Amino acid sequence: DYDRAAEMSNIFDQCEDHLESLYDALDKEVKIFIGKENPLGESCSIVATKIGSKGLFMVIGPMRMDYKRTVGFLNYILSIL
Repeated sequence: DYDRAAEMSNIFDQCEDHLESLYDALDKEVKIFIGKENPLGESCSIVATKIGSKGLFMVIGPMRMDYKRTVGFLNYILSIL
């Protein structure tokens, strides 16, 4: 629906403003941000990890995403880098 699309567009518009705080909230492990923990908003979730000294890799998706699969994917990315 239109309201949901507008909300997601707003999240992506604000993404760059929150990258530094998101990066600072991470350590070497993959971390999941859901609801109020999510700096991009409560309507989605983030699975993220640091890559190197300044890199960030994250998956933004619905709060009902397959977290086990997404964490596994990010762990795989970390293992090949």
